[in-house]
Amino acid sequence: MLAKAELLYQLDHAKNNYILGLAGLSLFTIPAALELLEKNTAEFGGYTINFSQAAKLLANSAHRDIAVKEYLTMLMRACANRRHP
Repeated sequence: MLAKAELLYQLDHAKNNYILGLAGLSLFTIPAALELLEKNTAEFGGYTINFSQAAKLLANSAHRDIAVKEYLTMLMRACANRRHP
């Protein structure tokens, strides 16, 4: 059984992760983000990810609504399934 302090720490950690996810979502939905996504990439080891596809998706309001719903669902699942030592 978890001690009260540990449980509070884990709840706070989950809350912070969810808030960061919501911050990411708010950044994706502002018009200035589309231009940044179109022009930028991310590199992970030997892989390069181009974000122009995400910009195209978010530029269409119907597609953006679906993407936002899926993103929020993913965020809730990630927070709910997070295992803490």
